[in-house]
Amino acid sequence: MLRAAKKKQTPASNEASNFLYTNVPDFNCNMSQIENYCTDRFNLLNEVLKLKDTLLVQKSNTSRDNEDFNNLKKRFLGLEKEEQYKIKDELSHYCLRLAMCDSEDRNWFIAAESILLANRLNQSNLTSIISSFKGFGWSPVSQQEYKQHQDDLNYLVKKANLNLNEVINNTHFYKLPFQDIPKLIDSKKAIVIKGEAYIYISNFKEMIIHTYKNYLEFAMDRVKADKSRIKEEFPELIQFFKTIPRPGGGTRRQQVGNGEEIRKEDVPPLSKTSFPMCMKVMYDSLVETSRLKYEGRLQFGSFLKGIGLPYEESINFWRMSFSKRVSNTDFDKEYLYNIRHSYGLEGKSTNYSPYSCAKIISKVPRTGDGQVHGCPYVLSLEKLEQKLLEIGVDDFQRIQILEATKTSPNVACTKHFNFLHPNNTLTKLISHPNQFYDQSLIFYKALEEKKTSKQSNKDGNQSVNEK
Repeated sequence: MLRAAKKKQTPASNEASNFLYTNVPDFNCNMSQIENYCTDRFNLLNEVLKLKDTLLVQKSNTSRDNEDFNNLKKRFLGLEKEEQYKIKDELSHYCLRLAMCDSEDRNWFIAAESILLANRLNQSNLTSIISSFKGFGWSPVSQQEYKQHQDDLNYLVKKANLNLNEVINNTHFYKLPFQDIPKLIDSKKAIVIKGEAYIYISNFKEMIIHTYKNYLEFAMDRVKADKSRIKEEFPELIQFFKTIPRPGGGTRRQQVGNGEEIRKEDVPPLSKTSFPMCMKVMYDSLVETSRLKYEGRLQFGSFLKGIGLPYEESINFWRMSFSKRVSNTDFDKEYLYNIRHSYGLEGKSTNYSPYSCAKIISKVPRTGDGQVHGCPYVLSLEKLEQKLLEIGVDDFQRIQILEATKTSPNVACTKHFNFLHPNNTLTKLISHPNQFYDQSLIFYKALEEKKTSKQSNKDGNQSVNEK
């Protein structure tokens, strides 16, 4: 029988605490229950992400979307009015949080839980949740503050364009430390005054989700530090976590590409036709500067491995790329071990998979300093527009891509793919750089086959005419 300690809740914070999982559950349970609960929640999160992708592609309506999400929750967690629902919901979340805290799928878990929270917030009173829960550092704006900063705060009101049928006052705003919501500030959905970010009611939901993601990162770091103790106390629990499948397909894929090997000489032409923008930006920078920072080498190197660049060719590629500023001896000292490690030839012999979009998005650098990794579609509109100009995207396409980023970076990337590959067969959102690459190869292969077929028909007709 397993049991976890729980802090006492105050009645006012129950709803928010339940949504945000800020209190450790206090339930007696056995391993069989934990396995069943975790399996159901894992499947729920998988389905939530699939549904989210589907809704982004289709024209959706909020009431129907809510119904779809509610059906998924009912299917995997049961009815909310049932006593068992709360136990299953909280326990499965905390167990998967523990399972994923040091996993390659940690970012997948955070992304899926954030989408689940977003749907719950769609069906809740956001002001009530915010006012009843102060654990994330937000606080109401006083009347005095509102009067003092009214002109600045009215900018947020005009930008939101909500047309509320009520007088705007201090209750329509909240504030929190500016460092907690850099993306909202960057997208001009918040203004900073003396170190505090002020948020208008139209962005309360985004404020909650952004701070919730920060909280999950922090909470998972804490539980990761405590995992060795948990392993000693509950070894059967840790052993079960090892059996949880990978998101999406259930098996751990080591090769994401089409299975065909490429050589270092293939990289330059492929970068022009089939690399997603995130990889093209890194490759172009590498060619220009003969330099790529550590995180960039991890992202780009795993992508190249995924599209079929074998270990020996990888060594040759990186040696050639750094040759303008690094001797062979220094290359072996500084870079060889990490390349061997990424191919599973050093350390724990783990053959690391290429980064997914979710992982790349989470790695966007907060400062420049020569860092060019991460997802370009989450940059500020000004920076993204500059990147698009640099790679030659025309005005019409650029406007469309910039507009798509307001929905999600995946939608923007998919739209960019469609512009580069007209009349393609892609039916899903781009969610992995290697998916972009694979679909590009499929597109060009189909073009080549069509060209060959057309030429064969032309030759055949010519032969008949000659007879």
